[in-house]
Amino acid sequence: MSNDNRIQRLAALFAAAWAVLLLIVPFIPIKTLNSAANFVTDFFIKLTYAITYINLDPINPVILKLVWLGFPVLFFCFLALLTWNYFRLKGRDFIKTMVLPFALTVVIAGIYELAQLLPSGLNPKISHFIFNAAGGAATLGLIALFRRFPRIFNRETVSYVICGALTTFVNIKVYGFCFIELKMHNLISNTVAWILSVLFAYVVNKIFVFQSRTKKLYEISRELGLFVGARLFSFAVDQAGMWIMVDILRIGGGISKITVNVIVLIMNYFFSKLIIFKKPDNSQPV
Repeated sequence: MSNDNRIQRLAALFAAAWAVLLLIVPFIPIKTLNSAANFVTDFFIKLTYAITYINLDPINPVILKLVWLGFPVLFFCFLALLTWNYFRLKGRDFIKTMVLPFALTVVIAGIYELAQLLPSGLNPKISHFIFNAAGGAATLGLIALFRRFPRIFNRETVSYVICGALTTFVNIKVYGFCFIELKMHNLISNTVAWILSVLFAYVVNKIFVFQSRTKKLYEISRELGLFVGARLFSFAVDQAGMWIMVDILRIGGGISKITVNVIVLIMNYFFSKLIIFKKPDNSQPV
């Protein structure tokens, strides 16, 4: 048996095992599922507070409902991914690698809901079936975007989003620690958070995202100067946004910080891509 055949069979095994696992869920006692959902909800609330200092306890019932709805959707997303990978390895064309996994996801989602008619304590709902199937469709849609538009959805953009999320985490965590734990002023807390997150962002963007190979002192100084300059401009946007949202509109610091950071994240990508780490045309990644 060739190595390709082994990989194909392994992919088929993973997809089949995941489908079987999904079909077992309706037979799990409702008490066990409730305990698991409550555990996930409590963990999410504690994690959110640890990262953003936002207390979600008042909306615990809402989060619990979202967990009940969202987790099956995530499982069906993964099922669509596994089945897509199997048909990709089989050498199917682009259309078949999209249509066949979606069809299988829809079938499994239907069986998943019908199985709940058995005395398991769960109630099958058409809306849940639609959400689960839509999750599979969304997963396949993202895969199609990556394959059809590689210049937009590629290693660079994905790694930038990941590093941007890590930078945002550093920014929010430092801000929350200074503002809530140390009782520092809102804008002073924001300044400290900005300085540390900029240093972190420069390192990860240079090494992992744009893979800059500058080694000469002049080139590094120019690069760092442009990076800090761009971040100073986005910092002004950050400060203005925080002042408007927290001090004028009286919106919570955590929510305001997340909103402003999304805007700044998008701005900084274009600064880094088009100016700071811009490569010569002949060295652009394919």
